[in-house]
Amino acid sequence: MSLDLNDNRIEKIENLQHLSNLKTLWIRKNKIANWSEIAYLSRLPALTDVAFEMNPIYSTQHFYRNRIREILPKVKRIDGFPANWMSGDPWQDLSEESDGSFV
Repeated sequence: MSLDLNDNRIEKIENLQHLSNLKTLWIRKNKIANWSEIAYLSRLPALTDVAFEMNPIYSTQHFYRNRIREILPKVKRIDGFPANWMSGDPWQDLSEESDGSFV
């Protein structure tokens, strides 16, 4: 199940925690300012793809992406990129299977 809530002035997402089949959540251009709101999503076992760009929590991209991965470790894509993607690294492996480590 996918849910597109882009551009709706949403501040709180705690009620989404009951959508156990939710796989994709797009919630760009809203008013989510508190990381505790993102923590509610950690209860969603199927969630693998999220987009939170242009919310107040979207500060520096590196910090933002790391924080999303900490709170939602099962997520495979953040804002349309693999979760392990790092801005400015032209040599990175962008495959879904990569864990970002060097072997």
